[in-house]
Amino acid sequence: MRKETKRKLFSCLLGTMFTLGCCFLFEAKTIQTQGKMAEGIPLPIIMYHNVRNEGNKELGDYVITEQQMEKDLAFLKEKGYNAVVGQDLVDYVQGLKDLPEKPVFLTFDDGYESFIATVYPLLQKYEMKATVNIIGEYTDLYSQSVPKHLDYAHLNWSEVRELYGSPLVEIGNHTYDLHELKEKDGRKGANIKKGEAFADYKKVLTDDVTKLQEKMNEHLYQSSRVFAYPYGFYSEESEKILKGLGFDITLTCDEGVNLITKDKECLYGLKRYNRPYRVETEAFFKNIGIE
Repeated sequence: MRKETKRKLFSCLLGTMFTLGCCFLFEAKTIQTQGKMAEGIPLPIIMYHNVRNEGNKELGDYVITEQQMEKDLAFLKEKGYNAVVGQDLVDYVQGLKDLPEKPVFLTFDDGYESFIATVYPLLQKYEMKATVNIIGEYTDLYSQSVPKHLDYAHLNWSEVRELYGSPLVEIGNHTYDLHELKEKDGRKGANIKKGEAFADYKKVLTDDVTKLQEKMNEHLYQSSRVFAYPYGFYSEESEKILKGLGFDITLTCDEGVNLITKDKECLYGLKRYNRPYRVETEAFFKNIGIE
């Protein structure tokens, strides 16, 4: 294995150990999510990461079990919620279609291989949609001949293509190579550094995000309209740049209710509720207003 490939694999494994994609710890909050409100349609967004077996040592804030995943989907189905993806939101804002009753948006950050092995069959079983936000560097890495295990492996391009061909799955952009905390140079995810000139930052973010968009065009014949911020770090500068790059939706790690209106600006800076392991399905959804 080449030295550079080994470095990337080590970086990926290390990131998994510390649950790359982490945002903020789960906080119990109650929101109104049913029916229409004067300000718009309430939309809860759930943020998942990896899904593994019971007893896995990584279970925690960003890794839940397959049993919990299935319970979540069964619960939402029983309560009459309908899963949507980013394209559904864009179509609604543009007046092309209505949103279903009691919409919910399921997102999976980092593009772990467990998505196709574990989550996708459950989406099919419960007829639910989801958006998986991939990290370009890791997708490239696991498209090579490298060691793989469901505990840490990420989707390769062949698997991404398979998922992209399903009406149940949407592929989002989670940066190509900005999904880490670079303490040495002060970069936090895809955010602007303190004191960094806007022009310099714009080039860094544009080059990285565009690289993954081009990879998607190459492998999927279409780029993404959804961008998920690594670690949830975002700013006015990042939002301005991403809008200029043609993204219609940006996902943060802030927690709270989203109100979807006919104004396209409502799709930027969307809030999400992180789904941790140490909370039962009913309690988790009750805390965010889904009962």
